[in-house]
Amino acid sequence: MLRTFILFVLISVIGYGAISYAQTLDVPIKDENIKESIVLELTPEQVLKEKRDKMTIPQIIEEVAPMFNQDPKLISKIAYCESKFKNVVHDGGHGKGVTGIHKKTFDFWLVKYKKENNESLDYNSSYDQLKMMAFAFSKGDSYRNQWSTYRSYRNGGTYSFYSNLLKKNFTVKCI
Repeated sequence: MLRTFILFVLISVIGYGAISYAQTLDVPIKDENIKESIVLELTPEQVLKEKRDKMTIPQIIEEVAPMFNQDPKLISKIAYCESKFKNVVHDGGHGKGVTGIHKKTFDFWLVKYKKENNESLDYNSSYDQLKMMAFAFSKGDSYRNQWSTYRSYRNGGTYSFYSNLLKKNFTVKCI
């Protein structure tokens, strides 16, 4: 026997208003005692994740940069130079994502981030990588200089260096 179920979720989250979802599913039913409608409740964290997953990279930057008193244009410029807003692998697999941040660097900074902000971030999330970038940029050039694209941008568009990690010379451009 086949019954149609309609799933509704209506959750109100402070600052985000009401968000509603509806989906119709055809599900085979073996037990006639099962009710025909199911209400699912999402946690506020799940609602935020749904919202963030639908945001574009420029929208994320516009949201997270001001959280750390950073210029969205600068964060946007460096992220674009790193990845053209694509989720890509960087530096022989040591970094990835829209920011190109290395996993070891992200994890090292995460300790300080957690202490100051009382929350954790996910390295695999573009939203959280951009949030970490804005946080790092708020700490000054010693943090910003971890991005060779930032050094290039500050140097007029070109930065050349030898990578001890990859054992070769690089020239990075970010205009």
